[in-house]
Amino acid sequence: NLFRAPARFVLVFGLAVAVLAGCGLHVVLTRPQYRERFARICVLTLTGLFIVALLISFVFGPQIQDMAASKGIPELSLRPWENLSIGIPLLSAMMITALLGILLRTSKSRMARIGLLFGVVADLGTVAFFAEWRYSSPHSSDFEMPPALAKERDYLRGMNGRWLPEQGFQGRLIEAPPDLSRIWGMPSVSKYGPLLPTRIHELLGMEVTGFTVQWTDPAFDLVGVRYVVLPPGSLKRPEQLGGEDAGRWRLVDELQGSRVLENLHAMPRTWLVDETIPLPPEKVLQVLRTWQLPDGRKYDPAVTALIESPLPFRGIGNQRPGRADIIAATNTRVNIRVQAERPAFLVLADFDYPGWQCSVNGQKTPVYSTNYVQRGVFVPAGTSIVEFRFRPASVYTGAGISFATLLFLAWLCAPRRSPSG
Repeated sequence: NLFRAPARFVLVFGLAVAVLAGCGLHVVLTRPQYRERFARICVLTLTGLFIVALLISFVFGPQIQDMAASKGIPELSLRPWENLSIGIPLLSAMMITALLGILLRTSKSRMARIGLLFGVVADLGTVAFFAEWRYSSPHSSDFEMPPALAKERDYLRGMNGRWLPEQGFQGRLIEAPPDLSRIWGMPSVSKYGPLLPTRIHELLGMEVTGFTVQWTDPAFDLVGVRYVVLPPGSLKRPEQLGGEDAGRWRLVDELQGSRVLENLHAMPRTWLVDETIPLPPEKVLQVLRTWQLPDGRKYDPAVTALIESPLPFRGIGNQRPGRADIIAATNTRVNIRVQAERPAFLVLADFDYPGWQCSVNGQKTPVYSTNYVQRGVFVPAGTSIVEFRFRPASVYTGAGISFATLLFLAWLCAPRRSPSG
């Protein structure tokens, strides 16, 4: 269930280093014996930056320019005075060094301190100056869902189904790419970048951009993909799929040239099964790729659930054990009414992210990792109300640590009476 670590965490690390640097500067300003040594370190660091920039330009320049040309950038200059991506950081380093020098000479000057503060703010402003958001950030109008998608969104909500844009993040707005679909309230299985869980990536073969080419795989039935939207010019049509897929898909709509296919074999969002088979995670993934159980039987998710806990279960009966209906659902809560003719196992086709807890008829019950990416619980015979709630222990642990830290800081800052007083 791990997520990819987003690069923006580097900014958090940089902020932590800045706090430590501020503490170090305070020591330098209050202890004059360290000032000369600190000044030498600043000058040497600035000199090192210039040397590294020159080495990049003259030693690795041809190799970098060849790589840039292969990406469609014919002329890439590595000279700091011609390439702002190199020049601005160097100018920023020179500015900070100069402001530090002024502060060291006039350590008690309020203007010198204010000047250094503004210099640091300006330097932080250059960190993301060349980031992607400057060139491809969404327009404010993109946060409004195209009216043509309202019908599909309402249908998916009513069916508890999910949306899948084949092109992922690279799709057009009319294709509801991730993660705009989340803002629009469009139930989607597609994710982008660090919001793509590793297990979803492994099961569905989805790339970090949300791009998917294996959407005819039965695993997409398991996660409840009801609609797949194909971009204009796609060669895949329902009548061309053939085999078992020929009757599995049908064309239901066209949105500005993009075709919307309905998956007639999509599983519901929740259902009951009569059998659970305990397997380690790697074996569960293998079954979901081959659709064959270890005993040789064909795997049918409507009958059997694969769990990662040693709790095998098998009901008695030839008919379905009952039905399950979602009666309420929010981002952090799902309520399900279960009508079971006998004890059964309830599968919820939502992602099994750590922190979900469950109660059956008000009694807390364990949540089992099911079908590699889903959640499941055992339910008794009869009518039951099953409630899933998202209550991650990490939130309460973090809140406790933060509160304890605030108390400690308050204790440090509290005025103290001197021994003589």
